[in-house]
Amino acid sequence: MREGLYAIISVKVPDPKFSSQTKDKLVSSEVRPAVEGIINEQLSHWMEENPSDAKLICKKIIDAASAREAARKARDLSRRKNALDISSLPGKLADCQEKDAEKAELFLVEGDSAGGSAKQARNRIFQAILPLRGKILNTWQPRISSVLASNEIGAMITAMGTGIDKDFTLEKLRYKKIIIMTDADVDGSHIRTLILTFFFKYMKEIIKNGHLYVAQPPLFKVKRGKSEVYLKDEDSLDHFLIESSIKDFSLSYGKEKIEMIGDPLLNLLKNTYYQAKLITNIVTDINHNVLQSLLVNGLAELIDFSDIKKLKKLCSSVDKHLNLQSKNDEKWESNFITESKQINIKHTSNELEKKYFIKEDILLIPEIKALKKFTEELGDIFKSTTKLKVSEKVFDVFGPLDLYNIVYDFY
Repeated sequence: MREGLYAIISVKVPDPKFSSQTKDKLVSSEVRPAVEGIINEQLSHWMEENPSDAKLICKKIIDAASAREAARKARDLSRRKNALDISSLPGKLADCQEKDAEKAELFLVEGDSAGGSAKQARNRIFQAILPLRGKILNTWQPRISSVLASNEIGAMITAMGTGIDKDFTLEKLRYKKIIIMTDADVDGSHIRTLILTFFFKYMKEIIKNGHLYVAQPPLFKVKRGKSEVYLKDEDSLDHFLIESSIKDFSLSYGKEKIEMIGDPLLNLLKNTYYQAKLITNIVTDINHNVLQSLLVNGLAELIDFSDIKKLKKLCSSVDKHLNLQSKNDEKWESNFITESKQINIKHTSNELEKKYFIKEDILLIPEIKALKKFTEELGDIFKSTTKLKVSEKVFDVFGPLDLYNIVYDFY
């Protein structure tokens, strides 16, 4: 209760005794009972008359006590003489032999069963394993006293040796690489988020100094001969397969039939993969091949539909490009309607017609904006007849969708 309380007391004592030469504290035994008696009586009377203020004081007393208890627990958790003293480490921790923090790693794993598997696979020289049971406490809102009451969080703090909150000392970190390793499911993702929340709120310096990592479980394992490669997701798998197959591809484009092979073709295929994903992600009733043709001929570089001359040129190029890839019974017609400010594209096949209407707001679609930077590349490669040679087979290619589908079907 004395925390934050200030008072001026005037006491007349015939023979005062002080704690030191500086006389900063009066220690005369006969003074204390008299002062306590008067203060207790008057303070009790005041609190009875002011219950709302009394509640605030009581709340402050509880908060101060909780803070002192939390600080005590934090000191107990972080108390360790040196790196050789393992008596205070949590029992679940499978510590490593390495004493140099720069070389040591700590894996925070999900559950005791995962801890057993990780212990079997680890290098015990420099890799330590700490299994965490269940989902740890969400530390974003609770008081630090509640946080420190959690056994799993206490085990983490003790294992790392840094202390927490005001007692946090980065120099005492026992492992300069802390890896969060959870399952590749919803629960694992939740646990990973809870652990990251704890570090962000109470040990942000560990994050800022690059000591915290997340182990991402691979979705694929590719085995070729004696070599094995683990790949994180489908995008990584596609890129790996493209890189592995690039020696079988060659591309010729433009009127001069420029040939592209090796690394330049690999870079083009990676761009094509990204472009094809963007085009297929566009939510619209417009056929994807029509969208592809519009983009190849420069739709994305338009700011709006005000330049009629440029729009008519675009329609003419789209006409030519779509008819180039059509069958004998197919026909495409494109024109720009000035009054309605829209591009009309008509497809005729076996006397059946299908019309597409492209309005100015298509330029606001995020995927179209993202494709703007590829306008020059799309035009250079795909405006005229482009051919992809795969081993001994030759395919006509009219845009990134065609190129992506051919390559994808090949591998």
